Amino acid sequence: MDTTLVCADGTRLAATVLPGDNGGCIVINPAMGVRRQFYAPLAEALNGAGYSTITFDYRGVAGSAPVDLRRCRARLYEWGECDIEAALRHARDERHEKTGVIGHSVGSQLLGMAESSAAIDAIVMVASSSAYWGHWHGLPRIGLLAVWYGVIPVVTRLFGRFPAALAGGNVDLPPLIARDWARCGRDPDYVRGRYARASDRNYARVRAPILAVSVSDDGYAPRAATEALLQWYAAAAERTLIDLTPASLGVDRVGHFGWFRSPIGQSVWPETIAWLDEKLAIRREPTPQ
Repeated sequence: MDTTLVCADGTRLAATVLPGDNGGCIVINPAMGVRRQFYAPLAEALNGAGYSTITFDYRGVAGSAPVDLRRCRARLYEWGECDIEAALRHARDERHEKTGVIGHSVGSQLLGMAESSAAIDAIVMVASSSAYWGHWHGLPRIGLLAVWYGVIPVVTRLFGRFPAALAGGNVDLPPLIARDWARCGRDPDYVRGRYARASDRNYARVRAPILAVSVSDDGYAPRAATEALLQWYAAAAERTLIDLTPASLGVDRVGHFGWFRSPIGQSVWPETIAWLDEKLAIRREPTPQ
């Protein structure tokens, strides 16, 4: 199940692949500073529905990180252009009939940088946004300004990395990744404005239908910021934005990570799988009565 993805630039990524039998493959793009094992319950649920799944660690993160993180020269745009691209190419090389993507946070932001994103058949974006500070309001805006202009630059220079606890993830970030992230957050067009790389044209080539999940108590991705992100994918066959609240699930909090955790996951994943089945044209045999 554990394998290695080889990027076009030779970088090797730690990955886990679960083979399925329905002809569809789902690539799960992680959030910032989150190791691939966090998505194992979702991958197993998808695999139980017949899908092959690919989870992976971005360069500089967890199983794909060097021993000395301070010496890691990985850049944020490489996660999209190279790492997500490698996962999508792996799905293609395995000759799956259909490919879907579930992107969490930065996993949706950078998806459009991958050249192979034009060949995706369905996309689910969860807790994803354009993280420019102007999409926040009130005290959250002030807090994010402090993070982009002060906390990340200062902490990263002091420690040679950005601690996971401060990023909301579960693994530390390499210094250049953290600094790139802060610089992007200060630009009105976020990653697209900061880099303005040739890969930017790939966003306009994404034709897959998109289902975006906005979580009402997610401080990392307010609805306005999710709407801004969806504008990047203007050529998508359809863009559906749904709102999720803790009350609708009978829980006190969902936040930025709850959609991927039990027991919340068990209540929301079946509808997501059904949506993927429809968009990927997966046919299921009726359940015997």
